[in-house]
Amino acid sequence: MTIGGVMQAALQRSWLPVVAALVALAFSTSAASAQASNDPATMNLPPAEEIYERYIEAIGGRDKGFAIKRKEFRGVYDGEPFENTVILRLWQEYPNKWALRISEPAGRTVNSVFDGEHGWQSVEPGRSMWLEGTKALEMRENAEFYGEANYKERYKSIETLRRAVFRDKECYLVASETHSGRKYIVVFEVDSGLQAGVQAYVTEGAKRLPFTVTYDKYQEFDGIMIPTEITQQIARDGARPSIWKLRDAIFGGDEHDYSAPESMGEPPADDGSASGG
Repeated sequence: MTIGGVMQAALQRSWLPVVAALVALAFSTSAASAQASNDPATMNLPPAEEIYERYIEAIGGRDKGFAIKRKEFRGVYDGEPFENTVILRLWQEYPNKWALRISEPAGRTVNSVFDGEHGWQSVEPGRSMWLEGTKALEMRENAEFYGEANYKERYKSIETLRRAVFRDKECYLVASETHSGRKYIVVFEVDSGLQAGVQAYVTEGAKRLPFTVTYDKYQEFDGIMIPTEITQQIARDGARPSIWKLRDAIFGGDEHDYSAPESMGEPPADDGSASGG
């Protein structure tokens, strides 16, 4: 078995079944009903807002974090649809401009961009296209500059569900629903306050499958704690985990051009702003 195969099998054996169970449980159980069942994992839980505020302090504090208006991340990516490790760069600008570039050392370059109003993708060399509907909505929400730290604006409702062991650490599961109706379980470490992951469902054909992102190996960059290894995994047999490894984080820096190529023409009317979850 290859190293990649060993890693994939280990990931699936060690935590994917637990993730699938946690996602199913969290999405089917409200905090009130769980507490009524006298489940010890749901008793004496802190309010969701308190957990989010502790997270903000853990990553560097509100003043320092919200003073940043532009950032760039550089690293590598190992996952679908690429066969080999590729180069990754991510630019963000307040309040919601976002550009991800993934480049093969001697091949394709894939761009995913949200320009503040519309999302688009391109494959170089190849075609470019505007995003519509659910895909546009997902990019719009992912482009929010401060992410979970801006929970008061990002979510219309938050609720602490329970404590659970997630990747060998005691964590809080917080049900968080966006204004469009998309639902997530945001996972925070009890001891450190840092975000351990986020869980949701994705649709593949007629199936709804648990999808999890985990955050590991936090490091400090200019006073801000950032995870330097991010793993994405869908709970499907044979699915290959996608791993992002951060090498550098730059706050401030040069401006980035988020505009779409002129050859794409006018953006679609359905930019995801009015779509539901």
